[in-house]
Formats: sequence, C-alpha cells, structure tokens
Amino acid sequence: MCAAYGKVHAAFAAVNARDGGFDPTASLAVATSSRQALEVGGQYLLSTLAKEPATPPDLATAARGLADDYQELVISYLADARDSDVDTLRRSVDKLSSQIDGLCK
Repeated sequence: MCAAYGKVHAAFAAVNARDGGFDPTASLAVATSSRQALEVGGQYLLSTLAKEPATPPDLATAARGLADDYQELVISYLADARDSDVDTLRRSVDKLSSQIDGLCK
C-alpha cells in the first residue's frame, strides 16, 4: 500500500509542477490533468487496497478516506465549486496524506 501511495504522490507532484501560464488552453489542460490525477490516484489506491487485504487497518482506513476525498474534490472541481467550498476537503487530504506518510515510514 505504501508503494502505491508513493506512486500517487509522485504523480501529483509531477502534475502540480506544470503551469499553463497565461495561455487559456494550456491552463485548461493543466487543470484537466490535475483532475485526472486525483481520480486515477483515488482509484489506484482503492484497487491496491482490494489486492492487499493484509494492509494494516489504520493505513487502510486512511487510504480509503484519501481516495474518497480525491473523488469528492474531482466532482467539486468539475462542478466549478468555489475555493471556500473545497477548503475542508483540501485540509482533510493534507491530514490524511500526513497520516499515511507517518504510517509508511
């Protein structure tokens, strides 16, 4: 599970390093890529959990919560939610990510 989380984290880092600049088409491509990374990352975590039933319960719970939050973020972004509407989700993602980081050390 930790290796899967590491891959997801690396994918997010790669996507978030991109910048569309002032080009609206490039900005849309970056936003789309970010949303795709959230959705695929969440699904990857869930499929890995299904394949690894011996994952420690605290790690499994955190990974499921993170995947759920990723999906909630994607649908919120697609619905053009305001930043203030997704702040709680972002904080939850940060908290769960930190928790998983600690569990995977």
